Amino acid sequence: MASKADRPSVGFPAFVTVSVARQQFLLISRDMSFVVRVFFVIAGAIGPGFVFYKLIGPVSHWYESNLAKSDDDLGRAYMVALTVQVVALFAGGWLGELVFRRWRQRRKRLDRR
Repeated sequence: MASKADRPSVGFPAFVTVSVARQQFLLISRDMSFVVRVFFVIAGAIGPGFVFYKLIGPVSHWYESNLAKSDDDLGRAYMVALTVQVVALFAGGWLGELVFRRWRQRRKRLDRR
């Protein structure tokens, strides 16, 4: 509980203390927005990365047993699979950033109401 010294003096408008508390909350939420943004980017990168990781296994097994004629074909397929994996990670991170921006805009709209 706040002491008398912490309370505004007589005649001090009450809305000023509320706005100061709101500003402090907004400062905290700005600091947390970096953490939330990193979470969205990492989650966005892991999602498609995991999906393509799970798809690459059966596809590479099928390619090895049906189409590969030499070790060079397998090496080339391995490099294509790694490239697809890296592109999926970057695309997922970009999608995570996009989702974060939309989420932040929606939150700001709700805060204004």
